Amino acid sequence: MVRGKLLPLLAVWLPVVLVWSGLLWRLRQEWAWSETYRYGFWVPLLVILLAARRCADGGPHSPAAPLATLTKIGIATGVAIFPCELIIRANPDWRVGFWLYGSVAFLANAFWLSAIGGWRWAVRFVPALGLLFMAIPWLSFIEQPIVQGLSRMVASSATETANLLGIPAVHEGNTIVLDNDVRLGVEDACSGLRSLQSAMMAAWFLGELVRLSWLRRLSLLAMGGLLAAGFNSLRAVLLIVAAANGTRGDALDSYHDLLGAGTAIALFASIAALTWGLSRRGSLVIHCETIAESPVAVPLYGAFSLLLACTVSMVAATLWFRQDVEGDPVRMHVDWEKLEPPAEIRGISSAAREMLRFSEGEHAVWIPKAGVRCDVFYLDWEPGQISSFANVHRPDICLPASGIELSENGRWVATAVGTDIVFETWRASGAHVFFSRWDGDRKIGGLQGGTGRLGRLKKALQGESIEARQSLEILVTGVDDVAEARAMVQQLVAAAVSAGSGSIGKP
Repeated sequence: MVRGKLLPLLAVWLPVVLVWSGLLWRLRQEWAWSETYRYGFWVPLLVILLAARRCADGGPHSPAAPLATLTKIGIATGVAIFPCELIIRANPDWRVGFWLYGSVAFLANAFWLSAIGGWRWAVRFVPALGLLFMAIPWLSFIEQPIVQGLSRMVASSATETANLLGIPAVHEGNTIVLDNDVRLGVEDACSGLRSLQSAMMAAWFLGELVRLSWLRRLSLLAMGGLLAAGFNSLRAVLLIVAAANGTRGDALDSYHDLLGAGTAIALFASIAALTWGLSRRGSLVIHCETIAESPVAVPLYGAFSLLLACTVSMVAATLWFRQDVEGDPVRMHVDWEKLEPPAEIRGISSAAREMLRFSEGEHAVWIPKAGVRCDVFYLDWEPGQISSFANVHRPDICLPASGIELSENGRWVATAVGTDIVFETWRASGAHVFFSRWDGDRKIGGLQGGTGRLGRLKKALQGESIEARQSLEILVTGVDDVAEARAMVQQLVAAAVSAGSGSIGKP
């Protein structure tokens, strides 16, 4: 048995840290690339602070479990982490993998701490460890409806307020259009409210810091979300006023950033004030029972077994993906010079580049005949550059956020040089939309429009990861008949797109 101060502390908490380390190491890329989740770098430090405060409330309620029990928990944790490592390594863009890994880590911590000091002692740390889930990007099917819905609400309320102030404005999706043809987005049409997630994190942290009841904590979370929407509405109104008074270009961008910083400070100050107000209602505050400190006695080999099992799982997952895989990845190559008449190459906005983090991207405008226009967006991500935010670039997310309603979703196959390309298709007001995403493969079997859940799991089992990603989005305007629109896309794809092995970009 290990007794004392430092060694028992390490024996208890070092395994807790290691269980989360693999996930947090991969999430660092998500935090670095997205302003929405950049606060994630601070979350582990805040968790340590909250856990330390809980430790100060007293020692365990019961002696540590036998060595055999701790060893079983360690082995079970290692076995459960291994498939999580495989899924994340194979699918760095799939947020389900992050949440699966987080759930396994959370349950492993709960069983470990309960074996150390009993369930009553382990439950103390649930709110602190739960804060780590706030650093994991939300599942897309949850995030997008909430964020886009709030974004539309912000655009609508800001537009109504501007009209009350005598500034003519209308909103289209997440975009506000002024009568001088100035278009203002609520953050970005594809990103929604950047402050929503950070407001929820702050509310969770402060609620645990002052030990609010669970009912009060849930109320604080809800009020934090409403405050985020309210302050974004205020910022949108102030931007509308500035744009209506002639502020343009870099000056408007600087004003936008200044307002963003100011409203963020005001948002967190408001959440802190709400927390203080709720904590003043003494009858609803939880005061943790103080227990006399007692030395923690933890079998050293029990902690070692968990550390070893986690390490073996991570090493095994690394070796799993180093197995030989036949063939080279098949790549999509685009050569605009082969189009007749020639396509006009245009740039992609810096905001889109900042959010999507693609390695190479082009916006080409091709006019095959008078009155018909094809806007083509080709994006390419190098290996190591793929994150879950690459999934945000989809017509069914971006276009409705810009005020364009889509309908008649379906699939259609076009023939390129060397392969078929499977497009997802939509109808829009005055336009036809075609979208295909290619995550690479070791054989030519059709460039697919995405990967299903079974396909993702199959990649993990076969030791294949998404080595690169490419997407092709085509908007055809000036054509009513879907067959004619498809003919235009087929002509474009047959001339400019080919498939084969090779590096990023053009052949």
